[in-house]
Amino acid sequence: MTKSDKRPPRKCPKRKRRYNTEEEARASMHALLRRREKQGNPIVSVMHVYGCSCGGFHVGSSRAINWDRVAAITTKN
Repeated sequence: MTKSDKRPPRKCPKRKRRYNTEEEARASMHALLRRREKQGNPIVSVMHVYGCSCGGFHVGSSRAINWDRVAAITTKN
């Protein structure tokens, strides 16, 4: 066992929810989008998954608006 194997995983500096894999983070992001749309309060900002210095993955959003999603919501109503 090397010295780096004994080191505990680092905590995220931003205290966000940590996911072990990118797929797990994407599944959580899509579940959040579905849940919010079902509640009638959809998320229209651009959502993305990114790797962090803590060794995990996080879900984030930007200030940019996903206009395709806005168009899909407005035409559905």
